Parts: sequence; structure tokens; C-alpha cells
Amino acid sequence: MKIIICRIGKGKCKWSDQAVQEWSKRIRNPLQIEEIRYKPAPEQSGKTAEQGIETRRQKETIQIQSILRESDILIALDERGTQPTTEEFTNWMQEYLDEGVSRVVFAIGGPFGHHASLRKQADRVLSLSSMVVNHELARVILYEQLYRSYSLMTGGKYHH
Repeated sequence: MKIIICRIGKGKCKWSDQAVQEWSKRIRNPLQIEEIRYKPAPEQSGKTAEQGIETRRQKETIQIQSILRESDILIALDERGTQPTTEEFTNWMQEYLDEGVSRVVFAIGGPFGHHASLRKQADRVLSLSSMVVNHELARVILYEQLYRSYSLMTGGKYHH
């Protein structure tokens, strides 16, 4: 199963890149991870602040949607989503493996989060915290949780 982490961000953030590299080298088959990064949409002039934010969210959503296939499982990261335990998250991933899902796409939004249409389109909306977290931190936490899930699926006991 291929995991695609599609994120909106500036990139080249040394601390998060180092953490992601550390976690990703520990993950082996059956999880193959690929990252796709899009730059945040530019600020919109001539609009109210809220209109500008909505326009930026819409543009960023279009970027994420451009890589989606009909058969993909889309999981949008958003503080309004479900907060599963590590075991529940692992069960999601195991289900997708068992069902033969070829790609799971995790979408990490930009500075203003996802447009409502992307959350609605998503198969699941995942919250890593009820607090808003920086998208680079969300990326690191996601990789770490993918490693924990991988460990559990392969008989490890990393989660404790």
C-alpha cells in the first residue's frame, strides 16, 4: 500500500525534515510513503480578510484534489476530526491493507486549514489534537504514528 502525504507548506524546515527522515527510515513494507508538497496559495488583495482566506483554501484544495484518484482513500488532517487512539488508527491502516487499497492520501492543509469541500470529500477527517498545530508538526506526528502503526501491524510493541 502506498501512502501519500500531500501537504501545503513552504518546505525546507530543517527540524521537521530531520524528524521525518528519522521516522520514515524505520518504516518498511508494506507501507511505502511518498510526499507531495504544494506552496501555500498567495494572499488575495482586494478582498475582505475572510474572502481572501476562503479563496486561498479553495486554491489549495484544488492542488490536493489534482493528485487524487477515484480509488484513493482520502484522510484530511483537521482539528475538527476524529481523534483515534494509536490502536484505532492502526486498525484503519490494517483495514486498508486487508481491503487491498492501493493508495491512502493524507492531506495536511496550509496556514488556514482545509476548505470545507475537502473535509466533506474525505473518507475520514483525522485530528491529531483538539488544538491547532503547525503543519510541520502535524507532518512529524503523522510520520511517528505511521511508524507506531507499522510496528503494531508487524508484531512490535512500540506503542508502550
